[in-house]
Amino acid sequence: MSDHDTPKSDASHNAGCGNQPRDTMARRLPFVARALRSYRITSVLASYNGSLFGVLFVGSDGEFILPTNATIASGQIAQVLLALLKQRYPTTYNDSACAGVFEWDLEKDTLEHQHTFTHRGL
Repeated sequence: MSDHDTPKSDASHNAGCGNQPRDTMARRLPFVARALRSYRITSVLASYNGSLFGVLFVGSDGEFILPTNATIASGQIAQVLLALLKQRYPTTYNDSACAGVFEWDLEKDTLEHQHTFTHRGL
């Protein structure tokens, strides 16, 4: 298996072990989390291709919501997720062959990440 196929270890993989507090998106972005919850947003979907991010906000009814200051929130969320990608995939995080989706569940404050790498040629 090559370097880009294997994520590097990070604190989020070992969250809750021992006496360490669990690292979460709300801990990293407390003001953003509070603001999004005030708009009744229950999840954030962030898709990426290379280092380009698109962020969507989803309400409890499953409808997409565009909150006030969405651009600021999207930028801050993308910065945290890009840092996580750099940590997990340091040699290929911004490669155009890399793509994926993050889903931040604001109610549970959990983050799910699906990452793919497209190989071209032999």
